[in-house]
Amino acid sequence: MASLSPAALAAELSSALERDRLARAVDAAKTRALHTSASYEEFRNRVACAGQAPVGRGALATIVAPGAPPQRRAAARGLLSGGGGGGWAGDGGGGGGPTLATPAAPPLRSVRSAAEFYRAWRAAKAAPDAAFEELAALAAARSLATLLRDGGRSDLDGVALAEIVACCAGAVARAPSCAPVAADLLLQLAAVGGFELAAAMLSGTEAASAAHVLGSAGVRDWGAWERA
Repeated sequence: MASLSPAALAAELSSALERDRLARAVDAAKTRALHTSASYEEFRNRVACAGQAPVGRGALATIVAPGAPPQRRAAARGLLSGGGGGGWAGDGGGGGGPTLATPAAPPLRSVRSAAEFYRAWRAAKAAPDAAFEELAALAAARSLATLLRDGGRSDLDGVALAEIVACCAGAVARAPSCAPVAADLLLQLAAVGGFELAAAMLSGTEAASAAHVLGSAGVRDWGAWERA
């Protein structure tokens, strides 16, 4: 009778535990991605990365350190946002995969969690005027910093930040009287966790647009935007 090898048993147990961990990670990734992915391609990519260790803030901060090429900032912003944007497959958003069965995005002004906010923003941003009105109504009713902490997501989405800056700047350009509301939106976003890292990924033009909005509103205390 062959003797049992403790080393072999330990290796087999470790392998079984790793397979179980990966299976659980994939199931959890599918559940999250089903409701937050903008396309089948994004869903597939998120699930494929389920077993990988996340990129930490320290690594991202190194990528976007002063003097880093713009391409690095763009790549890091994509990592922070958890994937690309775009529409559902079949509606022009691309991806080429099957359409996912997912609930329609709620109006921005009525969202109740970070996941709902980002899903609603993806749907609303195509109509900048309406999106700005929805954002303003939401921010007037509830603190964006509090909302975006709900649901366990504490870091500000870098892509969404750039898009909202553009939306606010566009609203001010079309109607300068919107500047105080637009500035309040940007200041509320500056209070969200991970803002400084997301702001570091803004391009020079995007950062200048934010500065223009705050300056147009006569804001004296820019808060965390001072360091953006």
